[in-house]
Amino acid sequence: MLKQMLSTAALASGLMLAMNTQAVEIEVNLYDPDNSGFWGSAYEWSYQYGNDLSNEMTVQATAWTNRSSWGDTRITQDLISDWGNSGLGVEYANTPDHAIDNAKGKFDAVLLSFSEAVTLESITAGWVRDNSSWRSDASVLAFTGNLNGESIGSTIQDKQWGDLVAADGGWSSAGNYRLSESGVVNSDAVSQYWLVGAFNPSFGGSQPGNYGYTEDFFKLKSVTASVNPVPLPGSMLLFGAGLLGFGVIRRKRNA
Repeated sequence: MLKQMLSTAALASGLMLAMNTQAVEIEVNLYDPDNSGFWGSAYEWSYQYGNDLSNEMTVQATAWTNRSSWGDTRITQDLISDWGNSGLGVEYANTPDHAIDNAKGKFDAVLLSFSEAVTLESITAGWVRDNSSWRSDASVLAFTGNLNGESIGSTIQDKQWGDLVAADGGWSSAGNYRLSESGVVNSDAVSQYWLVGAFNPSFGGSQPGNYGYTEDFFKLKSVTASVNPVPLPGSMLLFGAGLLGFGVIRRKRNA
């Protein structure tokens, strides 16, 4: 009887542990933020998400670009824009320059700050210039360093793009992707902070496809991410397993 009870409890413990660590996938529709732009416009300094997300997740989106192609090429925060179903863009400008792009020596990116660490699974563009796959290449970075009490913005502000992926930059490449063809992110990185930008050669790796370098313009419509639930303490797992095993044995006695 004792042997059977222990065996049942061990099996139940394993099942509960597996269930407890199963990843939960969430989709963030970036075209539908919780807050609106300045005076009803498309522009803001940041957009917030959380009202429509499961798992009590919240996300903040901010925009970053290097100042100019001439002289001062340091990165700074810029205005982020929401273009409805097309998605998010970067900087106050006319089309197509208000998209996320790498034209004229400037490289744009959107920083997604999650309330807890996630693995980015996919990125989707809602608009691409000329509907051309040549113009939908994206670079993705994950923050894998240590903030040491600083803000995530401090790892980007006034840096060069190449500084981010340097040995002490704190950021790691999660790959380059052609959004019109897949958008699936092939990375096992787990991070609270992700940068999604137009293809940036400073991050390493080659441009997707075999078309050679072209200027990319796209708007970021949505992302999906997976998050692991906080594991239950071992004592709670064992207690639950014991109760489950005890219940199984009692049912057999009463049969």
